[in-house]
Amino acid sequence: MNEKILATTVSVVVAVVYFTGFCYLYFYYLVFGITPIELDLSVQYVFVHAFPALWYFVRNYYIAILTSFLVLSFAIFLFRKIFFGFLEKSPTITMCIIFIFSIIGSYNAALYSGRNNAKSSLRRLPPLVVAFKSGAGEANMPPGTFEDLRHIITTKNTVFALKFSGNGDDFWVIRIPSESIAVSNEYMD
Repeated sequence: MNEKILATTVSVVVAVVYFTGFCYLYFYYLVFGITPIELDLSVQYVFVHAFPALWYFVRNYYIAILTSFLVLSFAIFLFRKIFFGFLEKSPTITMCIIFIFSIIGSYNAALYSGRNNAKSSLRRLPPLVVAFKSGAGEANMPPGTFEDLRHIITTKNTVFALKFSGNGDDFWVIRIPSESIAVSNEYMD
């Protein structure tokens, strides 16, 4: 019985962390108008980006987390025989309740941290540095640094660059096929 509970707990934790990372990346790139379908998201990339969202949640809501923990501890102490006796006998229901609350909390954390990090990094994106691959043929623009284009991310097939409009508040996302160019800078907040 304990092995099943441990396996279920590990599965729930892994699923929640992956869900958090995917939601963080989704909301981060949604600010730029890039969908996850356009990106080559590896499992490691998604897991790594779960932690900014979780850190945002813990950093900004630590009082709510501590209060919830204290209230839950007090409720367990008071209602241990009535309600929690039922939950002890049915660990599946307990895991489902924990999973649902974890998904809701991680979704909200990913939503706010993904959007906030993307908006705060708009002006800090590095300039696009381009070098042409050998055998790519002649290009219309010389290799070098393009100060008016900002590098967002490079995937296997596409380089995503950002160009601000004349007033500086609006921007365009430019998708450049990457078979002929090599971008030498990577950036992710």
